[in-house]
Order: sequence, then C-alpha cells, then structure tokens
Amino acid sequence: MGNSETSGVRGLLARYCVGDGMDIGYGGDPIVPSAICLDMQNPYTEVGDSPQHLHGTCSDLPFKDGVLDYVYSSHLIEDFTYEAQCVLMHEWSRVVRPRGIIIICAPDEVRYRAHCEDTGQTINLAHVNSDYSMKNFKERVLERMQTVRLKSIMERNGVGHNGYSWCMVIQKEG
Repeated sequence: MGNSETSGVRGLLARYCVGDGMDIGYGGDPIVPSAICLDMQNPYTEVGDSPQHLHGTCSDLPFKDGVLDYVYSSHLIEDFTYEAQCVLMHEWSRVVRPRGIIIICAPDEVRYRAHCEDTGQTINLAHVNSDYSMKNFKERVLERMQTVRLKSIMERNGVGHNGYSWCMVIQKEG
C-alpha cells in the first residue's frame, strides 16, 4: 500500500496501535493488520484492498464505552468543522478505555495547498478549514474538551510522503 496517507506515517505511528483498536476512514489500507476497519458504505477513497469490517459514520461508533485500546484516523477529521471535530473527539474518546490512545494524522492546510500549487494537483474541496493545522486543532478542539481529559503524548509536523501532514498521539486520562 505504497501511496496511501497512512503508508507515509505507518513507521512512526503503528507502534501506538496495540491491542484492540480501529482505523476510522481506512480507505483500504489500515494502520495495522489487526485494526477494525470502518468506512462509509461508499468509501471516499480506496488506496488498498484490505477488507472493510464495518460500514458507518465516524460520529456514531458501534461500541460500548471504554472497550478499545486505540482509535486511529488519517486524513479524515479535516473534512469537518472545528465544532464537529469536538463531537468526533468526544465519540472517539468514549470508546477508548482510560489511558487508551487516539491517533490523528491530518494535513496542514497551508502546506497542503502549497504542495498542490507546486505539483498542479487539485485541492481537496472537502477540507473545510483553510487555516487547518495542528496548532488550530489543539486550540479549537482539544483545549475545548469539557467532559473528557485528553493529553498529547507525541506530536510531529511535516510527516507523510509529501511532508505536508501532522500527527498527534493523544492519551485519554483516567
């Protein structure tokens, strides 16, 4: 799976995907082979041929509270408003056990758009925040979490095949 966004960060992030967990919006290339793969009925993209286990949305996960060790999502959350991302983070943290992990990989929108301009690639119009960055995710989403305590345990900018992505490993406290 050489051309997926996940393949560009697998070496950095797969070590956090231990135990029972899921890859949300996996697009055919899960972060680790054992991940439960969730995507829409008609996936947004297909960059691999690993089977999909669950069909559904990322805002209503079919799990009881605190049953997963990790949730991983790559290049999905930027398609939602900051307010909707708060809702997603609440839902994803709901299914993760205390001290469990949420891993986010997303594009820095300024770097991404510069890459598209340099390469002649069309920008992804699903990205709803033209100022999207790890800094803004932290300020507008993580710092606004009221009922769940989350802390970042690893952050990297400039990751992935094209260097325009960021990733964050977030631990649920408790």
